[in-house]
Amino acid sequence: MPRTFIAEVSNPNEAFARLQRWADENGYYINGDQTSGRFQGTPAGLAGFVIGEISGAYSVNGNLVTIQVNKDLPSGPVANALSKHGLSLVRAR
Repeated sequence: MPRTFIAEVSNPNEAFARLQRWADENGYYINGDQTSGRFQGTPAGLAGFVIGEISGAYSVNGNLVTIQVNKDLPSGPVANALSKHGLSLVRAR
């Protein structure tokens, strides 16, 4: 089941840069620009072995970043991965 995560950054001018750092450090390739695009990749370590490749889409609107993934990922680990790059998870559905 696909899942959507909405994250927030304190400075809207840094939203895409923070998203890009998150993607780079978690094994995802981004194809898009500062407002929207797609991503795919396999996370490193045990997560990659268990979950496999993840793909999805993102959009940036002001200080909110919406990330849609093709798998039912648990919100706790996603929130932890995002927070390391200044993105605070505000909603998961």
